[in-house]
Amino acid sequence: MKENYRAKVRERRQAEKKAFDHKALWQNRHFKNDSQLLIKPLEFLASRPLYKTALKLLGKIEGKKILGCGSGEMSVLLAEYGALVTGYDISQEQTKLAEQRALVNSVADKCTFVSSSLEDSSLAKDEFDLVFGAFILHHVSCLEEVSQNVARCLKVGGKAVFIETVASNPLLMFARRYLAGRFGISRFGTDTESPLTIKQIKLFARAFCDYRIVYANFVFFHFISTYLLHDRKNLKWISTALLAIDKWIYEHLGRLRKYTYWWILEFTKG
Repeated sequence: MKENYRAKVRERRQAEKKAFDHKALWQNRHFKNDSQLLIKPLEFLASRPLYKTALKLLGKIEGKKILGCGSGEMSVLLAEYGALVTGYDISQEQTKLAEQRALVNSVADKCTFVSSSLEDSSLAKDEFDLVFGAFILHHVSCLEEVSQNVARCLKVGGKAVFIETVASNPLLMFARRYLAGRFGISRFGTDTESPLTIKQIKLFARAFCDYRIVYANFVFFHFISTYLLHDRKNLKWISTALLAIDKWIYEHLGRLRKYTYWWILEFTKG
């Protein structure tokens, strides 16, 4: 049984690595010049309320050692604000892109990127002040191992902040399972990823002394624009109206916020 489980884990990791290698190579092919890799903090955060809220939750970051991941957008931004960032990603092509992005933004001396999964990483105890990840946990194979690794590498009092896709909205889960990839509806993400459940979030939280959930925006009707209208420029007015509906729900119907597709999770080490 254990060997079968390990085999499935290896298979899933390889599938994730292949998917993100492909994504990074595609991005590299479509970058016309290095200017497209530039990160302008204020512009970046203005169009991304989730990241803006996550940055506030992290608190003071100047001089802090931060563990990150991905293709380097947020790692570079954190470095531009004075942090020392180490980024882990299972995709070697993603780490190459992150290194290129750090170089273009003149923060390569503040960034180190490692091609490895968080399950296998040998992170030193109490090495980091903060941890930040965006859309990573719902891709990993062993959440419990990752939570233990993250908690171990954090200093006492340190925080881990994650932006995550969550299975809280039954309508979105129905659409994801039965509609995405069919009937002309786009499908994004990888075949092996799975939005986090409340049970999985609580499991991850066991390695920490406290956690909380933050809803930075409401995302529902936005997906009609992305998946059905494909963000067509001639239908931009519809997309704008759908985004306005999501914003109104967030501001006036607080009880519905938990049904947004994206949550921010904050974990604190005691």
